[in-house]
Amino acid sequence: MKRSNLFGYLLVTCLLTAAPLLASNEHTTFTGGIGAFNPCNGTLVTAFGPVDIVVETNTSSDTRHVTVHHLFRADGSATNGDSYGMSFMANSNFDAVASFYDLFYHAVLVGKGSAPNFSIEGNIRVFVNPEGKATGSIITTLSSSCTQ
Repeated sequence: MKRSNLFGYLLVTCLLTAAPLLASNEHTTFTGGIGAFNPCNGTLVTAFGPVDIVVETNTSSDTRHVTVHHLFRADGSATNGDSYGMSFMANSNFDAVASFYDLFYHAVLVGKGSAPNFSIEGNIRVFVNPEGKATGSIITTLSSSCTQ
């Protein structure tokens, strides 16, 4: 019993000691909002919900490698009263540490009931502080298309 406990303790200690040398994972969560015109019916859809951004910086080699994950799930409504749910995702890899990263995103807005579904895509800029933690994001380009 003591031997297995010691092995478990050593394994956990080794993993915890090695983890900071391999990567830094900084997680940021905040409430975000979006507005987009629905190309299917011309209404404006606005949605709000949690934004989760993870910035992973690999420091295990001479060249740093950064991966940025951006997830935004929201609920909202259109100017005509239709209800929508949205899933917004962006992921990208970079070969250098920077103060911001530009990512391609894709989002699907699903109408409830008879509301028409549509998608949006474009670029989003994620801002990062010197410690590698995301401090916010802003959509820089947006295009929409009907998915019905």
